[in-house]
Amino acid sequence: MAEGILMRYTVVVTKDPEEEKDVYNASVAGLPGVHTWGKSIEEAVQNAKECAEVYMLTCRDLKDPIPHEVATATISVRNPIE
Repeated sequence: MAEGILMRYTVVVTKDPEEEKDVYNASVAGLPGVHTWGKSIEEAVQNAKECAEVYMLTCRDLKDPIPHEVATATISVRNPIE
């Protein structure tokens, strides 16, 4: 996607706890349903970027609005597992 408005999104990366090998899941917070994975954090983030680009192209083709993040926040939650 070389043309158009540059939009920024938060990518949330987590390590898959059920995989023995390194597998990282990535979600684009502002784009519903945009989830992917990679064998490294860098690969997961790059895959998320590619998925976001495809999502936006699909929105354009369907003449749907492209969602954008309104705000991001970090929260603290107590882990009940000791």
